[in-house]
Order: sequence, then C-alpha cells, then structure tokens
Amino acid sequence: MLAPGPGAGRIPRLIVDSRGGGSEHVRHMQAPHLVAFVGLSDAERAAVAAGLRARPAGLVPAYALVPSIEDADLLIADAEHTPSVKLVLATERLRQAVWVGKPPPWGAVGGVDRPLHPPQLLRELDALATRAAGAMLLLRLVLTAV
Repeated sequence: MLAPGPGAGRIPRLIVDSRGGGSEHVRHMQAPHLVAFVGLSDAERAAVAAGLRARPAGLVPAYALVPSIEDADLLIADAEHTPSVKLVLATERLRQAVWVGKPPPWGAVGGVDRPLHPPQLLRELDALATRAAGAMLLLRLVLTAV
C-alpha cells in the first residue's frame, strides 16, 4: 500500500483577489513542495538554491528548501557520494529524489549529470513533483472510494 509523503497532510491555502468590477475570485495556492539536499558540494547547493529563488512567484509547482530530509517531500541527492546514496535508500526515499551525478541508483526516477546545470535539475524536480502530486491524487481517490 502506498504511504503518503511527509507533506501530504498540508492544506492548500486560499487566495482571494479582486479583479476589477468588484468581483472576487478565489483560487487555490498550492503549498510548496519541501525540498532537502542530501550530499552535494556547497557550490552546487548554492546554485540550486539560487535557481529556486529565481523562479517566478506563483509558478507551480513551488518549492521551499528545508534543512532536514525528515521534513522534505522531495530530495536532491548526490549519486556519487556513497553515504548520501545509503541514507536515501535506508530511508526508502529513492523515488522521491532527483539524483546529481552518475550513476544514479538502480530504480531512480530522475537525475542529471555533472557538471550541474540548475535549470535542467529544476525541470527534473518539476517532473518529480508532478508525478508525486498525481500519485497523491490517485491515493485520495482510492481511499474515498473505499
């Protein structure tokens, strides 16, 4: 059975904005996916963090960096750093990680080569976040049908 990820219980925020004529529109603002680094050099972490900060406001999916993998929905992990690989595998987070470097562990769903190109990594992270959101929607549908 699929278990929901760490951020599965978060409630989407509602934004009310006025758009001319006094009408109010309510739209859902999706809570950001929480992302943690596992391994990577300080320079790589800084480049990815800068890429995340440079994303336009309101872009979906959205991300927020957290210091701990226990709090993270998604991981950016170093495939060439054995302790990082072992940690991700031991915590059963393989399919919630985008891997940097070669070779990624068998069964990995996303990865980029070195040298790290942040826009490419962010595209992989977007794809992973989209798959995770789809899996959570499917799980909710299954659970409500029971």
